[in-house]
Amino acid sequence: MQTSIDEWRGVAVGAQPDWESRAGIIAKLIRATDTVLDIGAGNQKLKKFIPPACTYVPVDCVDDLPGTFVVDFNKEFRLPDVPFNVVVCAGSLEYINDLTGFFRALAAHAPGRQVIFTYCSTRRSRSAPA
Repeated sequence: MQTSIDEWRGVAVGAQPDWESRAGIIAKLIRATDTVLDIGAGNQKLKKFIPPACTYVPVDCVDDLPGTFVVDFNKEFRLPDVPFNVVVCAGSLEYINDLTGFFRALAAHAPGRQVIFTYCSTRRSRSAPA
């Protein structure tokens, strides 16, 4: 399955109000001194909940918002060349075709980092593209 870039562009600029509570919960796990890679950042909802002193690095398959590191994990695995100690994958893992390969690559490229992820284990109606 290919990543539907046009559909994700719509998600990145949309409101996604149901994602607010998840971002708030995740933010409670992040310290003020952390540098956070937000994989699948979308409209960068997490950024408004983390401590203001954090360094926030959005990672997504679209570049609709300034400062986003663009990569399609269904085509390749790359991370920004910045120091970081926390990786957040909130609502993005469901859309990665080779999840085992993604986690292997993440473990190799981010050893010792804290990884926070959420995963929708059931198929349900959602506004994000499949």
